[in-house]
Amino acid sequence: MVINTVFQQADKHKRSWIHPRSGHWHLINFVLTRQRDLRNISLTRAIRATTSWSDHRIVRTSVFLTTKAVKRTHKALLMKRLNVAKLKDEATCLALQEQLDQALSGDDTSEWSQFKSAVYDSAVTVIRFSKSRHRDWFDDEDAEVRHGSTTKTIVPKRLITPALAAQHRKDSHKRMVGQQSPRVTTSSRLEGHEDFLPRTESSVRSPVFRI
Repeated sequence: MVINTVFQQADKHKRSWIHPRSGHWHLINFVLTRQRDLRNISLTRAIRATTSWSDHRIVRTSVFLTTKAVKRTHKALLMKRLNVAKLKDEATCLALQEQLDQALSGDDTSEWSQFKSAVYDSAVTVIRFSKSRHRDWFDDEDAEVRHGSTTKTIVPKRLITPALAAQHRKDSHKRMVGQQSPRVTTSSRLEGHEDFLPRTESSVRSPVFRI
């Protein structure tokens, strides 16, 4: 697609060469692009040279380019947290040092990826992973609050006996059956008598008066 004449501007900004005898300007330099890329073109025009006069003009095109975000084909692997609290023990520290000496003694740990995997595997063998535990709402010092919450949970369970629970389920079933039976009885009585039922206001059409 030729984009020299796409933009609305004066003719002197479109022509790029002047005929030596007639003195008429002509368009002989073209800028081509795909039609789908036309939205990225800001302006195309012919400009005069700043150094000296010439029978040719420079055709300049302003393009607005955007870069797309890089799409990662693989997801980064999340490494589990190690239980570093065990390193406070001297025996654990010595065991980890011995394990690292054995893992790094070979020549296959010269690369960074090999060194990282060797250190991580040694730490997993000795100190294991840390277990995530959510912090309790109450501190250990709130003995009264803990006693009250425990009592509130245990007492209702003691009051509900198996016989009381069975009676409660039986009453719930009776109420459910009682609510369904009137609906079934009413629908069965009205079968075949739809024509005798009173029509609602929406079913009756109002007369149309023309003047």
